[in-house]
Amino acid sequence: MTMSSESCFEYEPWLLRIKKELLGLNANPSERYSGVGPRADKWYDWEATILGPYTSPYEGGIFHIGIKLPKEYPFKPPQVIFETKIYHPNIGVDGVFDFAIVGSRWTPALSISKVLNTIWDLLCEPSTDKPIRPDVAYQLTTNPTAFRKTAARNTRLYATSSLPDSPPPQMRLPIIAGSKTKYVALTPLHPIPKPKPKETPPVISAVTGHPPTGIAKSQLQMKQIHAQAMGLNVTNNNLEPKKGLPHCYFF
Repeated sequence: MTMSSESCFEYEPWLLRIKKELLGLNANPSERYSGVGPRADKWYDWEATILGPYTSPYEGGIFHIGIKLPKEYPFKPPQVIFETKIYHPNIGVDGVFDFAIVGSRWTPALSISKVLNTIWDLLCEPSTDKPIRPDVAYQLTTNPTAFRKTAARNTRLYATSSLPDSPPPQMRLPIIAGSKTKYVALTPLHPIPKPKPKETPPVISAVTGHPPTGIAKSQLQMKQIHAQAMGLNVTNNNLEPKKGLPHCYFF
């Protein structure tokens, strides 16, 4: 019995490796990225979405990237291209991601998930070592405040308008359907009322039978502070020694 050409194609070693990575990505979702997978069953053409890290100039941004896998994968590294414009020293004007993990440091032991995690880490801390955009790296080194402002402005302009009329990124839930990624809004139909703060019962004075006010309240507070320091309990304005401690009263 002979296998068809399609069956032989399904058992190619490189395809088994790619499918294994895809199964691992679906089984272990990450908060850093989503929607990772082939486009329209094209196993060498992947897509993914990187979520901008909090407290970084890319916070709130949704960055769409394309991942091109060579036919020699995993013996040759993938090519990563940012389809969303971004201001970063390690990402070119044309969107090409240039770093050692997809260059000289690539080994078959690495994977697409490791590349995505490296990209997310570089959004937190960009590298100025052999940058693809020396001008951006120079600004980051000499004037980090200006760099953050420029990167944040580009994020607002290009990375937050990819889904018009939609809630903020942190309120979107990515749903993978086949080769496409859809986003479901998590905004409630009705506003959720905020819980009321718990009210602490007032301290009742043993003399007046009412909560102490003014000077009496401050005196009671001072008594409680000193009593706690001496290992005493204050109950209804009366001092009670804790067990195992000497009966010392200073009031």
